[in-house]
Amino acid sequence: MLCGIIIMLGVMNTLRPCLAVISCLLLAGCISPVASHSYVGIAKNDTSWPYRYKLTNAGGGWSGNIEHRVPDGWVSWDSMEIVQQKEGEISFRALSGEPRKAIPLGWHLSLGHISDRGFSGRLTGDAFDSSAIEILFKPLNAEKSGPANGQPICSETNRTSSAAGSCR
Repeated sequence: MLCGIIIMLGVMNTLRPCLAVISCLLLAGCISPVASHSYVGIAKNDTSWPYRYKLTNAGGGWSGNIEHRVPDGWVSWDSMEIVQQKEGEISFRALSGEPRKAIPLGWHLSLGHISDRGFSGRLTGDAFDSSAIEILFKPLNAEKSGPANGQPICSETNRTSSAAGSCR
């Protein structure tokens, strides 16, 4: 038992300089944060498409959420479960359908040339015909004055009687 304690102390003394350097870097802010870019996309070839997509690219990896259109704005619908990411394409699983009748499906989003001003995408699903939904993505901060379709930006809609239809 004494040998085990002596070995542990030796290992700790060996690691101490490494831990000190890592702590210094973290505390001093020497490690720069990964830049992220967020976009919001709506269908441009099908105005009745009931979804919009919020994508974030951080360090080369994509993540996203889907919102569903309701009469007074948009509500959170589902998170994208990213299955595969390739250059210019994201495959993910997410719900499709109407509330209480939705089923999880596979989706493929081909991405156009991505710039600070936005990009276009082409969305196809595993379970429906070969027609694609054209999605226009704009930088999320550009949407602060309102999205292209005139709907208010709401991640959640307040349905209380005193504030019905307003965003929180």
